[in-house]
Amino acid sequence: MHGISPYIFKVTDLEGVSQDLWNIQGISFLEYLKEGYFRDIFDVSRITQQAMPGVIGKNYILDEIYESTSDSACGRFSTGEFGVEAPILDVQQKIYTGKREFHESTMLPFYFGFYTPHSSNILERMLGILLLSRFNKYGIRSIVLPHLVTHFESAYPGLQLKVEKIVPTSFVNAVISKSEIKKIRLSTNKLPESYRGVLTKEDFDNVYEVETVIKPKPRSFFSKPGWISSMAKGVPLNTIISLPDVEISRLKIEVSTGKGRTRTINVANVDRMAANIEITNPVTTGGNHILKDCWFEEADILADDCFLELGLKIPEWKNDVTLIKYDRGTIDQNDEKIATQAEAVAV
Repeated sequence: MHGISPYIFKVTDLEGVSQDLWNIQGISFLEYLKEGYFRDIFDVSRITQQAMPGVIGKNYILDEIYESTSDSACGRFSTGEFGVEAPILDVQQKIYTGKREFHESTMLPFYFGFYTPHSSNILERMLGILLLSRFNKYGIRSIVLPHLVTHFESAYPGLQLKVEKIVPTSFVNAVISKSEIKKIRLSTNKLPESYRGVLTKEDFDNVYEVETVIKPKPRSFFSKPGWISSMAKGVPLNTIISLPDVEISRLKIEVSTGKGRTRTINVANVDRMAANIEITNPVTTGGNHILKDCWFEEADILADDCFLELGLKIPEWKNDVTLIKYDRGTIDQNDEKIATQAEAVAV
């Protein structure tokens, strides 16, 4: 399952006053990312948690940066875990083909995009949208954002970088307010009692998940997104919809945007609504990784929706995602120059 998690980010002073993202002590926030932060960490493996007895190590690396629109900064992090030796089994041939060593990490790719519209109105340049990719239950927020915040606040004493999840109500309004719900998918990991009549006892333990799909009639109550907004305000799901003998743990909504597109909103735990979306029919590689052009096409549209909800009517994002490779030797040669520039800006 490939998806996107949306966040709002802003820069404030120590008193909480928001700053112009296009003038952070003389440079834009995107320029800081591209010429400062990205260059400092590009192609360098960082360990966020050391492996210890009973503890798995975690690491990440910024391994790709993309040329995007003038109002965005995009790239790919890869993250992994290490600290446990493990044999590698070929599940097709049913033979062991090697061994993962203690110091080796299995890396998963995750895309990201920072979006900051260059509006003529300074009040509209105070907020940006950050979109992070997800894969199944995995994400990168808690892995990479703490270091970015620390790096920024070290480069600009007296300023703070704040990254916050978009609240579900705003997300619902932005993403599906004018959409029609096509499917409601209710999931549970507990086999309902009514299902046991069609399964043998030996089958019970083989059921991992049960999903009930409801297809509402057009223009009916459940085809309209208003009831999801009620959930975002704290109304329990079981007061809106319930099924006999079923303990619902997850909720997903498939909507039609009216432009020939569908979106699947992963509400996640029904008791704690999340503002995530799944990418419907993702285009993937042979290794089951989503193609970057596919992910950024969805991300650009979602960024546009989020800014419209914030009251910004901007053109749709059209990222032509092209790979940029910083030359490590060039970066090392420019380290002193970059450090001098950073010191000058700080002064």
